[in-house]
Amino acid sequence: MNIIESNAINVPKACTEALEKSFSRAINIDWQQVQANFEAIFYQDDLEYIALFQADGMLIEYRKIVPAGYLPFAIRQLVLEKGEVMNRLMVNRGNELFYEVIYRDEALNRFMLLINDQGNIIKHQKL
Repeated sequence: MNIIESNAINVPKACTEALEKSFSRAINIDWQQVQANFEAIFYQDDLEYIALFQADGMLIEYRKIVPAGYLPFAIRQLVLEKGEVMNRLMVNRGNELFYEVIYRDEALNRFMLLINDQGNIIKHQKL
């Protein structure tokens, strides 16, 4: 495991062990404290991840960059009806999958869509 020591926070051992267990191929790990939780930003298999842990090591959620062309077809079509896809994240929160997609419309306004894995829009907001 390759850890970047870019900040001076004290990451609980339970968090580092949970990261190693859940993401054994993680490299270039950068830890941040987010309120009472700890966030690890890292790469695994050439993809960027963000994992959020409670201090006791419980994984709250993780986000993963979704490469172009890897959104589920129905979700990709739903977004393309609204505009051009700019960014794609898969969110695993408590073993529920969501897709967070940033797109821009013809007027170049940017929006964020949060869509569950069944294709239902959970949140739609202008950025």
